Amino acid sequence: MESIKSYVRYNETHKILICLQHKHAIAPGTGLKRHFQRQHPEMSSGTRQKILESVKDLELEDVDNVVIPDPEEYPIADIEVKNGFACRHPECDGFYAGEMSTMAKHCQRKHGRQDNDPICWTEQTVQTIFQSNTSLKLANIVR
Repeated sequence: MESIKSYVRYNETHKILICLQHKHAIAPGTGLKRHFQRQHPEMSSGTRQKILESVKDLELEDVDNVVIPDPEEYPIADIEVKNGFACRHPECDGFYAGEMSTMAKHCQRKHGRQDNDPICWTEQTVQTIFQSNTSLKLANIVR
């Protein structure tokens, strides 16, 4: 049976469990089991059960309660830092995206931007803390 340390790491500061292969946090509760079933099909059921058993008593924050680090702070260890985008629309309170298509959709839906309008975003280094169909949480990183 493989060691759980090769799959996950607990970040005590942010109270998140990080998948080391995918380099993002795993949503707590049913998100843990779902992540390992869907994203790690090669994993034996014994290893999966061992991981779930070993993390069941960890204090994990709900996705909505995880505090995004201040941009001036260091990035969260073990989570991928990548080039992304920051919305710069004057009426926006800080939206970040890892993909340009996501930013374009945001600006269209929230700010009424049309295809021929000037872009209202800039490139920005980001971390995707959570990434799934139901949860996405990004942090911007100043470098």
